[in-house]
Amino acid sequence: MDYVRAVINTFRKMEYSLQGMDIELKTTIPVGTGLSSSAALCVSVAHAISTAYGFDLDRVELANIAYVAEAKEIRTGCGQMDPHSSAQGSLCYIDCSSEPPKKIERLELKKPFPVIIGDTGVPRKASRVLHWLGRKVRERDPDMLEGVRKITGLVNEAWRELKQPDWNAERIGGYMNENQRLLREYLRVSTFEIEELIYAALTAGALGAKLTGAGGGGCIIVFTSSEDQSRVAKSIEDTSGRAYLTDVANEGTRIENTEVFSNIRYRFGHR
Repeated sequence: MDYVRAVINTFRKMEYSLQGMDIELKTTIPVGTGLSSSAALCVSVAHAISTAYGFDLDRVELANIAYVAEAKEIRTGCGQMDPHSSAQGSLCYIDCSSEPPKKIERLELKKPFPVIIGDTGVPRKASRVLHWLGRKVRERDPDMLEGVRKITGLVNEAWRELKQPDWNAERIGGYMNENQRLLREYLRVSTFEIEELIYAALTAGALGAKLTGAGGGGCIIVFTSSEDQSRVAKSIEDTSGRAYLTDVANEGTRIENTEVFSNIRYRFGHR
């Protein structure tokens, strides 16, 4: 409940007037595995509150509230990428050099982007890894800084490729694989279990794979062709991992049942 309270506190500190409301939470996201479940939760709660009270905040504003709640209220050490990704959906280029982000460019996918989530089953504490990475940056660790520089270059190259009408899937997979190498050799946040699942996925025909989240355990994300998705997933599960077949969502945060919020606003109006 700390995350829900943090979102509510952020609204109040921004001088939004709130009354009581009942919130029911349901999720299918594995928690604590590097899939940004906390960011998804904070964005969802912010969106629900905004809709219930008629604040009509846009996705950037919702993501910023979610980020402030997690980073400033709870002090997890998280960045801005996760809440803005959750709010926007699809593939995004996010420049987090300022708060809120200096640039958010959202790409409308013209063809499928099938992915598999591979869960190592090894729990990790994101805040611990993030604080360790932050310390390395403050100390100006040469490997850390060089890794970040190289990864930033890879992101820019991948984004230029993805903006092409007929982007090359093998090239995107190659960028993911190189990204993982940098995370392993420069940032040192990979683990044996992560590498084992990545090897299994690539051996079974995946185009690219890398850890997701802060590392130190948790999940990998695998990019594959539609026809190879099932085979790659089986290879992950045969290597003691758990596989989730999915796709990149074209939509981020959304309201699925507007009638619920109409009833809430009616009750609020008669208090």
